Amino acid sequence: MSVSRYDILDILIKSGVKYKLIEHAPIFTVSDGEKLQLPDSSVIAKSLFLTDKKKYYLILVPKDRKTDLKALKSKIGSGRLSFAKDEDLFNLLKLSAGAVSPFGVFNDEKRVTKVFTDEYFRDAAMIAVPLNDNKTTVYLKTTDLFCLIEAHGNKIDWLGE
Repeated sequence: MSVSRYDILDILIKSGVKYKLIEHAPIFTVSDGEKLQLPDSSVIAKSLFLTDKKKYYLILVPKDRKTDLKALKSKIGSGRLSFAKDEDLFNLLKLSAGAVSPFGVFNDEKRVTKVFTDEYFRDAAMIAVPLNDNKTTVYLKTTDLFCLIEAHGNKIDWLGE
C-alpha cells in the first residue's frame, strides 16, 4: 500500500508539524511552476529521481538551480547518473513522472533511495515541495521535513558547493 497525500497530511498533523498547503494547476516543469507565481519562490525545491543503474537517488535542489549530472556524480560518489525510468519511479516511490517528491521515500519500504539535499536548504528556515502529486505544494520548516525523512529511515546527505 502506498503512502498517499492524505497519509502524509496525517503524518504532518500527528507529528505536530505546521504547514501551509497550496493546491494549483498541475506542474510538470519549473517553467510551469513559475507561471503559477507561488509564494516564497526562493524556498521551492526541485526534486530529481536519478539512478546510476545500481542505486537510486532523490536529489533536492533549489528550483532555479541547473543540475550538472557529471558534477553531481562526483559529489555523491555514484556511477554515471541519469534520470530514472518512470517505471522505476513508480515501483520504488509510487510516484508518477512530474510528481517527484521527497515524501515519496515514505513508499520506499526497503529504504534503498539515497537522499541528497543541496547545501542551500541546510540553513533555510522553510522548504516547499510537492505532496506526492504535481497539483499540491506544501510549505513547512526544513528541519521538520528532514526529521520526518530521517525518522522513516532514510539518511539525508548534503551536497557541498
